[in-house]
Amino acid sequence: TAENIRVRVAMWRKASGKFSQHPNALVHLDFEPEGTWQRFLDNRVTNAPQRTAASVIGCDWEYGRWPGKLALEFKRSDDRMRFSVSGGHESLTLLAWVRVDSLAHKQHALLMSDSIQRGAIHWYLQQDGRLGLGIHTADDSAPNGWHHVVSAPAVRPESLGAWVMLATIVDGTAGTVTHYCDGQPVASAPASFPKPLRPGTCELGNWTISPTEPKWAWFNARPSDDYMRSFHGRVDEFSLLSTALSAAEIAR
Repeated sequence: TAENIRVRVAMWRKASGKFSQHPNALVHLDFEPEGTWQRFLDNRVTNAPQRTAASVIGCDWEYGRWPGKLALEFKRSDDRMRFSVSGGHESLTLLAWVRVDSLAHKQHALLMSDSIQRGAIHWYLQQDGRLGLGIHTADDSAPNGWHHVVSAPAVRPESLGAWVMLATIVDGTAGTVTHYCDGQPVASAPASFPKPLRPGTCELGNWTISPTEPKWAWFNARPSDDYMRSFHGRVDEFSLLSTALSAAEIAR
């Protein structure tokens, strides 16, 4: 068993290093810090801008998919990671290896834009395990201008505590959003969304807005649990690409 784990980790590290060299990769976080004291994660993408390094706020270091592979555990309401993605993009691919421990809220943040500018994105799990993507289709004066594409249940009760790979493809050429779980499509739908897409400053694993801030005043009319979107579980890899990967690439 120990030898099998060693081989698997070595294979993953080789494939992960190659993936960081993808010509359309924007962010690749491998959750391999220099030490567990480190409170930021380097963006492993070749020639990545410094500002795309992810700051770690709260969270605890734990084991990931295998012993010897680290992950961050999100369990407190303010645990999160933050990084920025500059520019606008016609298409996006979002990938994450996650272990979901519970689904207590209406939404659980995977990756959430910090603004509601046109082209901002919200990637999340719903309380029933469905994988969703919201794209803001209006300017920031219209806070309800979101278009959502939601899958069938991807994380079922029997999957809690198990590692799964979640992926969502926003194809600007085809005008579609496709969700995957463990390499298999779980939803695909046409979607009308503005281009370019602008993730901007993002939070991984949370959406820590403050309704007392003027820009979020419109949230005061909503139930208080509507903005509680903290993720409960572990993450040990995340990637964001400015292209729509194919089904074969996702499976591989």
